Amino acid sequence: MWSIRRILAQQVVVDLQQLLFVASMADVAVERGVEKRAHEEENNSREACDPKKVKTGELLIDATEQTTKIKRKKVALLLMYSGVGYMGMQRNPGVKTIEEDLFDALVKAELVPQAHIEDIWQMKFQRCARTDKGVSAAGQVVSLKMLMREDAVQRLNEHLPAQIRVLGYKRATQGFNAKTNCCARTYSYLLPTYAFAPVDELKSCKKFLNSFKSI
Repeated sequence: MWSIRRILAQQVVVDLQQLLFVASMADVAVERGVEKRAHEEENNSREACDPKKVKTGELLIDATEQTTKIKRKKVALLLMYSGVGYMGMQRNPGVKTIEEDLFDALVKAELVPQAHIEDIWQMKFQRCARTDKGVSAAGQVVSLKMLMREDAVQRLNEHLPAQIRVLGYKRATQGFNAKTNCCARTYSYLLPTYAFAPVDELKSCKKFLNSFKSI
């Protein structure tokens, strides 16, 4: 009888040792799973805060407080400007242009990422028409992909010089192109009346014309 009890006791000890081993292995697996999950979350957080990891069509806003991804939409942007002091509408590296100031304001207003300014085809930018040096526009339209913010107009005007004002924007279809979808353009030319005078009269009024140089 004693030998049987001893054998049973030994068997119980062996069973308990096996159960303890299985329990310890389970604890190790759980700890490894928690560590792996924490490592993955940390990596995801780093990627979300890295501007280089942002996918096309998305933008990080207020990354220091909370990382969120907001998709950009195609819009038609209406603006007006005085061309005095500018070398035209179209972007031209090395000179002051309307588009250069507009792009700078779009980035500062957090409506498009800097990478899309360096390569404007990424934001599908297109102007309705170009204006030359010193030429102003009362209703210029450009199309691009940007964030749809309720205060987008206010944000842009805060970062634009006084000579350029954004009047508003409308959501457009993905295929909308401000240049190719434009059905008409209106140009106004302001000339002094003496420009239409005969050449002989202009010569006789030379002193009168020279007086404008001091104005």
